[in-house]
Amino acid sequence: MKEFLRLLRARFDMVLLDSPPVMAVADASILSSLVDGVILVVRSGLYPRKVIKDAREHLEATGARLLGVVLNDISSKDGGYYVRYPSRYYKKESAV
Repeated sequence: MKEFLRLLRARFDMVLLDSPPVMAVADASILSSLVDGVILVVRSGLYPRKVIKDAREHLEATGARLLGVVLNDISSKDGGYYVRYPSRYYKKESAV
C-alpha cells in the first residue's frame, strides 16, 4: 500500500481515499498512518458526541493528523447556521 500511495503522489496533486467507519474495522486506522491527513465524516444525529470523540481520539492515537470534521445529512429543520442580511445568526450548537 505504501508503494501504491507513493506512485499516486508522484502522479497527482491530491489523492483522496475513502475508508470504512473508523471504529468498525482496522482499515481506517491503517490508512491513517500512511496518509498526510484525515477528514472525519459524521452523519448528523446518528452518533452521540462520545462516539465521535472516541473516534477522534482513536485516530489521534494511531498518529493520524486530523484535518477536520465534516458533518453531513443535516436537516434544515434542525437549525444550524443561516444568514440574514445584514446580520448573521446562529441557532443550535453543533454536535461536534
